[in-house]
Amino acid sequence: VEHLCMETDTAVQLEIVRRGSGRGRISVRWRSQNVSVLPESYEQQEAKVKFADGQLSASVIIQIIDNDAWNVEALSLVHLEDPVNCVLGELSTTTIVYLNDDRFPSRVEDMENGRAVVIGFLKHMVHMFKSDSHRGLLYKLYPAVSWTVKQALILLAVEQSIPDNRPDLIYAGSAVYLVNLCVHWKLDQMFEALNLEGQARHHLRAAML
Repeated sequence: VEHLCMETDTAVQLEIVRRGSGRGRISVRWRSQNVSVLPESYEQQEAKVKFADGQLSASVIIQIIDNDAWNVEALSLVHLEDPVNCVLGELSTTTIVYLNDDRFPSRVEDMENGRAVVIGFLKHMVHMFKSDSHRGLLYKLYPAVSWTVKQALILLAVEQSIPDNRPDLIYAGSAVYLVNLCVHWKLDQMFEALNLEGQARHHLRAAML
């Protein structure tokens, strides 16, 4: 079961329905769970709902925190649990879909300004997917850093710039060379695994490629 609402709404109302004769008092707890709502816009909410004798429905109010960051949609779940004097039915979890009406990219007023749109898109990626963006940036930049390190070490070896009486420098250069190779290999393995195993989101692939 899904409940649709706008991100600009202040709250969304959910209804809990009691089946059967309605005799006796019962209670059930509910709690929210974040799926894809931005952390600054999500608040953990939970409470206990009590049904009086003969009461067949009760309402739950979920508060909504708006933000100005664009997103296709945000999802959260509401679970029913800990029933007292009753049994939970199959529909004990519902999904809330928050539809977004913010401008994309966020905070870009002049959509004809290509530079502003690109900068706004990059800011959006970093804001929404910080770890993915950092990994993508690392993957794009490190090959150049790796090449520079290798060329510098090769140049030192060819020019014989390291004195024979300084074996510690030779060891240090060898260690740097090996570490550089290992890091480069590890990044290649990470990227290959993300693509082949389908673990990378398309946002990450877009950031890397």
